[in-house]
Amino acid sequence: MLKRSSRSRLAMQLKILVQMALICKMTTMAWFVPPSSVGYFTKTALTDSRGQSATISNIIARRRGRRHFLAKESSEHDNNNISTSSTTTPPLSSFISEPFRLWIEDTDAYGVKFNANYIRSYERALYQFAHKHRQLNNWDSSSQQGGVLIQYPDFYLTKVTNHKFRISPGLGEEFVITGERIEERGLDGTSGSTEDDESTETETWSLEMLNYTEEDSSSEKVKTSPLKYNNAVVTIAAPKKIDASSKTFIESFIHDDDMDDPSLTILDSQYFALHRDEFDLHMPGIVPIRTALTLFERSRSTFIGGPDALRRMQEDDNLLWVVTSVDDMAVNTSPGINADILPGTCVRVDSVFELKRKGMIIECKQQIVTGSVKDSEVVISQGIVTLCAIDSVKKRPTKIPEHVRDTLMRNSK
Repeated sequence: MLKRSSRSRLAMQLKILVQMALICKMTTMAWFVPPSSVGYFTKTALTDSRGQSATISNIIARRRGRRHFLAKESSEHDNNNISTSSTTTPPLSSFISEPFRLWIEDTDAYGVKFNANYIRSYERALYQFAHKHRQLNNWDSSSQQGGVLIQYPDFYLTKVTNHKFRISPGLGEEFVITGERIEERGLDGTSGSTEDDESTETETWSLEMLNYTEEDSSSEKVKTSPLKYNNAVVTIAAPKKIDASSKTFIESFIHDDDMDDPSLTILDSQYFALHRDEFDLHMPGIVPIRTALTLFERSRSTFIGGPDALRRMQEDDNLLWVVTSVDDMAVNTSPGINADILPGTCVRVDSVFELKRKGMIIECKQQIVTGSVKDSEVVISQGIVTLCAIDSVKKRPTKIPEHVRDTLMRNSK
């Protein structure tokens, strides 16, 4: 048996060893956890992305739950619609995107999502869906399967219509985009099935932008969300080589008879140079729809007196101009040799502004024209943009003040 003094020394040594082990453990943790974070995982209340109180552990758990929901949604969606063989994989006809967030770069001077940036979000969602589908199925381009969206990573938008603007996501808020393919058309312009992909040239998709919260745990909750930000019907096309010898026409919908009521109709033309960053790299000879919408806005602002005039209307008259819809938006995919659509090219934006509902609504028929002489002019893009005058204080549609209306008529050409 050990003597009492020996047992005491042994107990003391064990105690020292335990203390040293604890010190080593805490030192190791200090390499991975910032000193300011110690204790925050269990004690300190934080504010999450929705402004609610939560601990870091709870936030992490919710975000893991969100990733689990997205992974589960993708898995169920793929299992229901995708064959494991890349040679027999049918094209998917619907999707729910992963959450996107509204960044400062997406907003305009009014603090809401700029109208052309909705198209950018829709393009990103379509590409994200197609890219994910190709990765999950070891897609092989030689299989000639998957329709325009899946078959051509460098697809582009040719048309947008029924584009309705309801409410903008708030800065930092998240949203998802749902898509449903509603039509496919072949090279001959007739409706076709993407099962015969070689004859499919365009696809039309119905898209919606919905709010997203981390509590959403099923696709049904997302689809039945009561808050819809935006929706649009877009047509995408397979990329093609720009042939200067061929030429297609977009018939101008701006005619002389648009002046039936000069008191309500205003004509205007503005000139702008195209910049390099306003083109898509894979389609350098075509003006993208989102660029056309930006040029339309630039033309409207210039016509009314410039951005400073818009600022004065906001400050002096509490007047905001918001886009409520875009219809019949299209780009010319084969403008011909005379179009010469390159960075630095000067284009003309023609506009017909028609005042409706006592001036609260302005319908803008706009088109982009290029060509060196009158006979060679080509419409390279056009669309109908509807604006609404909003009282920034009451947050309601309002009649345009008389002095603003007089300015519009005075600037008419």
